[in-house]
Amino acid sequence: KFYSDYNIQDDGALIDKSLLKPEKITLYPNPNDGVFTVVADLNNNVNISSVKVVCVQTGAVTNIDFGSQKTFMVNLPNLATGNYVLQVVTSQQKSLTANFFKN
Repeated sequence: KFYSDYNIQDDGALIDKSLLKPEKITLYPNPNDGVFTVVADLNNNVNISSVKVVCVQTGAVTNIDFGSQKTFMVNLPNLATGNYVLQVVTSQQKSLTANFFKN
């Protein structure tokens, strides 16, 4: 059968979601000496709730003071050389990660 008389009801949620840009974080330089800049590319009305650096080898966690900013500097020159994950949790409880190497 072919239906030509149909109605789509959407309260705007699907359209709103389709217009949202993908959220991401970037950090530079990478690799670095423990001092680097983080840029959180988030949608409107989304903020950062927490930021932490996790050592891949040991699992050690360092909480980062980001000053409620979406662009901020991390200064951890005493980190041991190795691979790390920067984890940002948004006000929407979404977790964004970026890997980096500390020289």
